[in-house]
Amino acid sequence: MKLHHQARGSGPPMIFLHGLLGSLDNWNPVAQAFSGSHTVYCLDQRNHGASPHADVMDYPLMAEDLNEFFETHGIQSAVVAGHSMGGKVAMEFALRHPGKVEKLLVEDIAPRLYPASHVPIFKALQELDLVRSQTRADLEAALEPTIPALSIRRFLLKNVGRNDQGCFYWKMNLHGLSANYHHLIQPVSATASFSGPACFIRGGQSRYVQDADVPLIQSLFPQARIQTIPDANHWIHFERLDAFLELARNFLTEPPPAPGSGKADVL
Repeated sequence: MKLHHQARGSGPPMIFLHGLLGSLDNWNPVAQAFSGSHTVYCLDQRNHGASPHADVMDYPLMAEDLNEFFETHGIQSAVVAGHSMGGKVAMEFALRHPGKVEKLLVEDIAPRLYPASHVPIFKALQELDLVRSQTRADLEAALEPTIPALSIRRFLLKNVGRNDQGCFYWKMNLHGLSANYHHLIQPVSATASFSGPACFIRGGQSRYVQDADVPLIQSLFPQARIQTIPDANHWIHFERLDAFLELARNFLTEPPPAPGSGKADVL
């Protein structure tokens, strides 16, 4: 599957993968910050944004989508970064293709099974009447009973476009995402460890990466550093951009640890 992408900057390659119901432009502020030192590629994952739609979607498939992107663009190895669902894809890819990942950067997700917390969101999106709605304000109002936070409603409605007749439509494959959601809450499937440099940045106000997840992270990513931004929730690079960039830059510029140098740091 040929994924839609945007590229900017110059230098060694760096790949950014968005989360569930997102798109490549979710990474714009971070991509811009790194474009002075890297060639930055932001990707729409399958069934998202302008990438192709598919009936089947799981982490092995999305890891192979990324591998095809590497091969198509002649990328031998890169820094691979992902948020939430994109972080799981990045982990799956690193475990399956360790030689292609210079460093792994994961934002606020662990490699474990998660509860199906998005089911009410999918139901609310599927019940939206895009044909009769005239404005985005109409759509926002229709979602408010289920999704009270305006910022989240507007994030989700970035997936809505208008056709030549002025009618709303879903840019993402909403049906495909909902049908495959049970795959997307699963743990990563690869079991071999990735011994390269890895950094997991978690939000101190988020429950996505808990202390109980540390042993699993360490078992799969023995060189990982797990760092916490105390006053951030799940969307760290939106809520605390400067703090996220500081940790990410430090991780990218520090020399890799010596093989077998010890377990992950938890900070």
